Amino acid sequence: MQQSLWTSLSALQSSLSWLNRASNNVANQNTPGFAADTGSFADTLTQAMSGRATALDNANRYTPQGWWGGTGVASLKNEKDFSQMPINQTGNPTDLALQGNGFFVVQGDNGQMELTKAGNFGWSQQANGSFVLATPAGQAVLDVNGKPITAPASAGVAGTQHFSVAPDGQVTFGKTAGQGQVQGQTGQKIAIADVFLPAENLSSVGNNAYVAAAGAQPVILNRTASAPSSSIVQGALSMSNVDLTVSLTDLIQAQNMFTLNSEAFQLTNRMLGDANTIRK
Repeated sequence: MQQSLWTSLSALQSSLSWLNRASNNVANQNTPGFAADTGSFADTLTQAMSGRATALDNANRYTPQGWWGGTGVASLKNEKDFSQMPINQTGNPTDLALQGNGFFVVQGDNGQMELTKAGNFGWSQQANGSFVLATPAGQAVLDVNGKPITAPASAGVAGTQHFSVAPDGQVTFGKTAGQGQVQGQTGQKIAIADVFLPAENLSSVGNNAYVAAAGAQPVILNRTASAPSSSIVQGALSMSNVDLTVSLTDLIQAQNMFTLNSEAFQLTNRMLGDANTIRK
């Protein structure tokens, strides 16, 4: 009977994990660059109930010969879904979306390189008067050489208002020449990075940013390639790839799973109490 308690407890823990994933997905449905949380479950170790204590020919035996009993359920792993995100046109020149599997590279608080799908950038004026392309949290967007994307002094404030980003990340500052094109001074190239098996090799550090595991360092796709496998779309954002219908369904199922196993846990607890009372 005690096994019933452990089985219910394992299901309660797994349902809580499922609830957290589903609620987090629902809450971030409209967050730019948010990768949906995914996960899976599996049966825990099963054990054979041989029933040797009862004669094999005994009628109405309680434990069938060779019966296998489960010991619960476990949440195997929680991963991010980095599949292609829907692109939403905004018209804001500092909004950048990614087409493909690439990531933007930003500078973390401790100077380390972080990756993000969120391209809702803006110009941040520094103490020396220069302008750096940065995230809402103030993290500088990096170029292919690991340097912050900076508007040249000659471009001035007008240069930050009139700039273009080519699909390969090349930035140009200057005046609008018509048809959305900008002619002027060539700037840096915004880095587009990729990581092998990102769902397994990236860890979240908050603000929709990730760091790579040791031995899985990001590769800058557009350092030399003129047509990298991933490209940038200016004036647009990569939105969350959360499927709201699936997430709401998961939320309901996880709540039901938690409720049912909570009742099973309480029922077993009452049965154990009754058994102790009878023994007394």
